[in-house]
Amino acid sequence: MVDGREVQEPTLLALSLTTTGFLLLWAVLAGAVFATASFGLGRELFVAVAGVLAALVLGPRRWYGESAAPVTGRQRWLRRLHGTGRKLFVVGLASWLGLIAWAELSPGGPMPAPKAEPSGVRLLTWNILHGQEHGPPWQQANWPARKQGLG
Repeated sequence: MVDGREVQEPTLLALSLTTTGFLLLWAVLAGAVFATASFGLGRELFVAVAGVLAALVLGPRRWYGESAAPVTGRQRWLRRLHGTGRKLFVVGLASWLGLIAWAELSPGGPMPAPKAEPSGVRLLTWNILHGQEHGPPWQQANWPARKQGLG
């Protein structure tokens, strides 16, 4: 009861779980950036991340308008946590979009000159050594499509 009115106040557990949730969301975002960096999903990934960002920025927000009940200190903290977490996630997604755009639009360096003696170049990578025609996808290493280039 505040000023004779009943107020529902978030608990310390709710505040700590909200903070933990935002930290886990950041960890998932960082893991997604790391996991998708080498798959060559440029345009498709850009569209997907842009869609999530647009939904987050333009989508519905919880509005904390004026109500009859007074605002308590913990309610202010919860509102600040929600606002800060949302803004940080928007910044993270926008940064990821920038990285994707930079990777897609920046030119690669020039190809190295061919070796004078072709027999002096030997190369064997783990995925070529262990690529398979059949089996689970994580053991194939896209071998059926890439083996044509070894001819």
